[in-house]
Amino acid sequence: MPIPIPTVPLLLIVAALAQARSQAPASSAPRVEYYLSEGRILAPDGRPLGAMAGLARREYRPAEGTIAELNIAIDPAPGSLATVLQVDWTVSASAAGSTAEIKDRSDRLTGKGRLVGPPWAWTEWTWTGSMRDVPGTFRTAARATRRGVAIRTDRLDAAGKAVEVFEQVDTRISKETYDLLRSRLLPQ
Repeated sequence: MPIPIPTVPLLLIVAALAQARSQAPASSAPRVEYYLSEGRILAPDGRPLGAMAGLARREYRPAEGTIAELNIAIDPAPGSLATVLQVDWTVSASAAGSTAEIKDRSDRLTGKGRLVGPPWAWTEWTWTGSMRDVPGTFRTAARATRRGVAIRTDRLDAAGKAVEVFEQVDTRISKETYDLLRSRLLPQ
């Protein structure tokens, strides 16, 4: 019995399905990344104002369309306690790209973001928002690097003039290193 030869339309359908699969996220399973954050605070003229360090945990949840982020900032002043901020990104995708509504769980921070690159493997993102009890607006631009993420945040006053600049590098670390450092920063 001869083997049937596929028709051109059938080959086009198979090729279209393969292309659609290659453009979809590799997996809808959650993915967690851990980071050690190091940053410096600058005046708009570049004069150093201070330094900061911390930890970040980002859980990407494609099936839910969310990113859950836990940020722990360390105040270098002796006797200071770490500041914890839990931020949720609700991601929406359209033909124009991915956007996000950003809000922390204690209603201190709200904003809107734009994500660039393949869905759930973005290479750049920006967001603009505000924090309760901190005057002005925050404008952040981040890009993925070989070792983690490079971030720049400008805090602007009501007139749109820069007040402070935060330059931050988040270096990817293992879950074990994150757990060890977190236990030291936030003892139970």
